[in-house]
Amino acid sequence: MKRRHDRCSPFQCRRDTCPYAHRYKDATWHGHCCNACFQGYEYHTPNCQGHGDRVLQPVPQLGKRSRVLQQANKACETSQTQKSMCDFRVWRSRWDDGPFSVLEYIDLMFREERGKPAPPKVIKNWERVALLCDSRAMKDLRDESYICPPRIYVYKATEVPARHKDICINCIVRNSRFFIGHSEHQTFRSCDVTGADLCVQVNLLMEANAPIIVEECILRREFLTKMYGRDLALACKHATHRSLGLAAIICQLIYSRAIIKVGTARTIAACRKQMCEVHEQ
Repeated sequence: MKRRHDRCSPFQCRRDTCPYAHRYKDATWHGHCCNACFQGYEYHTPNCQGHGDRVLQPVPQLGKRSRVLQQANKACETSQTQKSMCDFRVWRSRWDDGPFSVLEYIDLMFREERGKPAPPKVIKNWERVALLCDSRAMKDLRDESYICPPRIYVYKATEVPARHKDICINCIVRNSRFFIGHSEHQTFRSCDVTGADLCVQVNLLMEANAPIIVEECILRREFLTKMYGRDLALACKHATHRSLGLAAIICQLIYSRAIIKVGTARTIAACRKQMCEVHEQ
């Protein structure tokens, strides 16, 4: 089968989706109508018969595997958008019966759960978050965050909708600075607890990457809103322990009125026992 530029005029563009030809026949010709098709510009240039028109892109031909993946992503997106998510708030934060500083509240959580103060290594890991929360920039934004609290979405890693894939922090990606292992603590294996329980939250406070995730959430919410928006999203394997526990920690330490949105039956039941349900109009 002959190419299009073989059967048309010698200055016809070789791209099958382009109907234009090169305008000046005495110029050096590179097989395309102009630099738009040759170098990937958005609009045709003046040396083209279609000057000013947008370059037509070819329709991608999806293979069998690509079509299957596209259908799977569409089905996942449909199931997630149809699934209703319940809204919850934490019962207590560091501003209640205090106010406590970030490090003082972490120490209080350890004393309530384990009957002893937080280890020095944990306090050291959370010092950067404490300094960031006490900075002048955060104090200026605190009133705005109180009036317009963020929403923290908790997803399964396989059910993150397309609208939140760019902003979602996935806790199960290995070799990532946000990775948190699942099998290191027996608490995470238990079927009786979720991230809404204090024991899971204390175990997460001991993880080295947990303060990195909280710090990243603060930076995205307060200083990188043009890139990530005003909402936060966390994901793990089952949306039960790690992501929900981190969301509860963020609410208790940073945003006391933040709304946690959960979608699995187990987490909804657990949050109704441990948290305050919010009914939004």
